[in-house]
Amino acid sequence: MADAPDLKSVGRKLPWGFESPRRYHARTKMLPLESDPSIETRMRLCGIRNGDLEETFTRSSGPGGQNVNKVSSRVTIRHLPTGISVTASDSRSQSQNRQIALKRLIGIFETQRAQKRQERLAAASKARRQKADRSRATKRKLVEGKRRRSETKKLRGQISG
Repeated sequence: MADAPDLKSVGRKLPWGFESPRRYHARTKMLPLESDPSIETRMRLCGIRNGDLEETFTRSSGPGGQNVNKVSSRVTIRHLPTGISVTASDSRSQSQNRQIALKRLIGIFETQRAQKRQERLAAASKARRQKADRSRATKRKLVEGKRRRSETKKLRGQISG
């Protein structure tokens, strides 16, 4: 029986009667933030380092009974260089709220990054359009439009004058 793995560390719930039934709900193993590879890669792409983050834990509000009153499950993560702060109190679990808050923070950074990229592409496109030579037909259409506008303005002066 020495070869059997420790069932608590595997992350499975144990059957009734194996341990005290009062502890049944707390038998799953919570994974630390560093074990999720998608969060790590997203943080690296956004330029977020663990040292730049400040976490604070406070007591949450809402449903949850005695757990809410005793455990500091609300998580606030603040990115120190930018001052962006994200709070999560969706779950009763502190570790789940940490992951939720971190994902929200990464989402904000990804949105900002995509917005900057979109602005850069728009500026490049505008510059390309401004540099482009106009065709003969386009120039003719512009001159016709200008002539039409000038004629309507001349008519306005005749009516009121």
